[in-house]
Amino acid sequence: MFNDPALNRLIAEADAHNPSLRIAGLRVLEARAALGIAQSGLYPQVQQATANDIYLDRNQSGGDFPRDSNAWQYGAGFQLVWELDFWGRFSRAIEASNATYFATQASYEDVLVLLRAQVADIYFALRTAEARLRIARENAARQKRSYEITERLYKSGDNDELDLQQAKTQHLGMLSTAPVFENLVQPTRNAFSVLIGKPPGTLPKLTGNEGLIPLTDTAVLDDVPASLLQRRPDVRAAELLAAAQSARIGVAETDFYPSITLLGSIGWSATSLDGSSDNRDLAAGPSLTWNLFDHGRISNNVRVQDARFQQLFEAYRATVLQAARETDDAATGILMFGVSTATLTAAIMDVFKRSQHHLS
Repeated sequence: MFNDPALNRLIAEADAHNPSLRIAGLRVLEARAALGIAQSGLYPQVQQATANDIYLDRNQSGGDFPRDSNAWQYGAGFQLVWELDFWGRFSRAIEASNATYFATQASYEDVLVLLRAQVADIYFALRTAEARLRIARENAARQKRSYEITERLYKSGDNDELDLQQAKTQHLGMLSTAPVFENLVQPTRNAFSVLIGKPPGTLPKLTGNEGLIPLTDTAVLDDVPASLLQRRPDVRAAELLAAAQSARIGVAETDFYPSITLLGSIGWSATSLDGSSDNRDLAAGPSLTWNLFDHGRISNNVRVQDARFQQLFEAYRATVLQAARETDDAATGILMFGVSTATLTAAIMDVFKRSQHHLS
């Protein structure tokens, strides 16, 4: 809407190098990896292959027939342990990780929106400070010219000393405003440097068009506040975090039930001793483990997860209420800005017409 190439370049620079946004992106990668770990629970949890090659050196003493011996012992095996998702432990964990993954994506979008808004806000503050500095310097030049004219008139006897002192005071007062705006410009530029991930210093992307404030003819409100709420990433993130915690309650509840596991192993072993035989072992079968006496650990863990869910649910409600307030305030502000702009425009046009009539 503002059609300002400099502002667009700054936003692109912030998107690429802002540290907070990069951290949010790395959290998305972390959540995606955590989701992959949770999904692996649907498959055999232990798939372990072993192999060994051991040298044995035996030295005997005492007895009727002491005898020294040495040999190599070989062995290999494979073990499989698969806990079945009979009570939904792993599926609920996947559900929690999946919701957390999408919550981190929404949080990334929230950081992105806030970052771009902050860049635009600082950009307008900088351009406004530059415009005020330019106007202050122009007014100081005019006041200096007025003071010089008043001084000449005073020396020629056409003005009294009071007029000269008033002109001098106005000139000095206008000179004092320029450093104030100069002090606003450099900190604002430094704030820009931090946003785009660079140390404080000059920003070549801001050179040129100093003091030119981008404006738009009209501010358009595309959606009603209810529709805006559905698009806000902070609301989506709060909702998904509550959903993830709800799934963790289900994970905690599965500890009330027995764990059903399929076990299997196959092995081979042999030695280099003459006359020794090779051994082959094969074992398979189910296993049931049930923690019957946990002294309240499982039930209290369920209560902990439920309390965390209630906290996140209240946080979600608070986020929705705050978002509703912000969107309603913004919508009202846009509408009132339009009314104020129309009134000011009418007043300026009236003054212009009167001045034209007076001149004629």
